Amino acid sequence: MAGRVLPAVRPEKPKPPPPAPPAAPTPSQVSRSFSTWRTGDRVRWQRYVGMFLRETVDGEAELLIGKRTYRVPPSELRPA
Repeated sequence: MAGRVLPAVRPEKPKPPPPAPPAAPTPSQVSRSFSTWRTGDRVRWQRYVGMFLRETVDGEAELLIGKRTYRVPPSELRPA
């Protein structure tokens, strides 16, 4: 009985290195939409006057009007 015939092994081609991850944007490329509002500033939203609390992670502004806190788009804010 003859021995088994093994398949020929071909050398693998070298794989190219994976692409580098994208670089983080420099601080000059990041735009800030809340540059005019600081915590405690009086702002007008619609017909109400309130106090600017903070900017949220998703790009909205938090306002305190009376005892309630509202999340609104910053484009709707005006100085009081």
